[in-house]
Amino acid sequence: MKNMSARGIVNSICSKNDFEKAKNELVKHGIWDYFVFPKIAFAPKGAMVQEIIESAQLRAPSVLFIDDNVMNLNEALHYNPGLQIAEPAIIPGLNQDQRCKGKLDPEMTRLSQYKILEQKQSDRTKVGKDNREFLKQSGIRVSFHYDVMNEFPRIHDLVNRTNQLNFTKKRWPENEEEARAFYIKDLSEVFDSHSGYIKVSDRYGNYGICGFYVTRHKSCHHYLFSCRTLNMGIEQFVWHKLGQPYIGIVGEVVSSLEELPDWITVVDDADDETVEMSAASRPIICVRGACDLSMMTHYLRGKFNTIEEFQFPYEGWGIHPVARAIGLYEETLLPE
Repeated sequence: MKNMSARGIVNSICSKNDFEKAKNELVKHGIWDYFVFPKIAFAPKGAMVQEIIESAQLRAPSVLFIDDNVMNLNEALHYNPGLQIAEPAIIPGLNQDQRCKGKLDPEMTRLSQYKILEQKQSDRTKVGKDNREFLKQSGIRVSFHYDVMNEFPRIHDLVNRTNQLNFTKKRWPENEEEARAFYIKDLSEVFDSHSGYIKVSDRYGNYGICGFYVTRHKSCHHYLFSCRTLNMGIEQFVWHKLGQPYIGIVGEVVSSLEELPDWITVVDDADDETVEMSAASRPIICVRGACDLSMMTHYLRGKFNTIEEFQFPYEGWGIHPVARAIGLYEETLLPE
């Protein structure tokens, strides 16, 4: 269990047994704390495995279920299509199994993140069916950042590993240096390309870098988030903050973007718990002029509410947003 956790692989337990007796035995062996979302009851295992997967906000193909009863394995597969299954004979070779290769995580950060999710699930149950109220009391904070190259390893991992909340599914080369070169070339080839990443935290803990986007010409070339933020409204909130750019959604995603959450606060850095900016205190900035000013508004959106009024070409015509200019001019002519 410890070795798996140090690889970023999260373990759960599904057992037909008495909960307290099983827990006491695992505590005695010092491994209880290495499990999340345990399901221990005299109940069908297929349904219990399904509950574990749903609670952990995972996809069945990302889960390996090991059991010594072939009937339990087939039942679990019936409830969870795509689930990976195996008998206990696989256990001695798990450390060498490519499916359990994982990624070095000596601090067991991923386990800690799932412990946070476990606590949130428990608190959400106490609140009842009003998930909106639970989210409001969670104190969710996001921050926008633009030093992508400084955080490239994490962003590279997000681009190539996310699925459920990856709306664009454009992958980079697996080799990190090749991916860097690909990203730089891709970004520099199109004028009006902007990129950024999103940090997230709430009163339960810090989730780190959870999202990444690349926008160009009012559309999203990349738009993706970690499943850590599933059901928090982060992807909807960020999409609205970016001005609702067009997204050509690729494959299946588990979220729609229409609703604008009112329970999220933008801060300078979600890692810093001491500074907070309420939505009401955010100034509105109107940026008028040529379209190249969009490069400036990209960086303003993270801290301010922005309105863009740019000149732009359309089928040989130059389109000018003159209504506000006329209004401002007339305002200057009025007597005080």
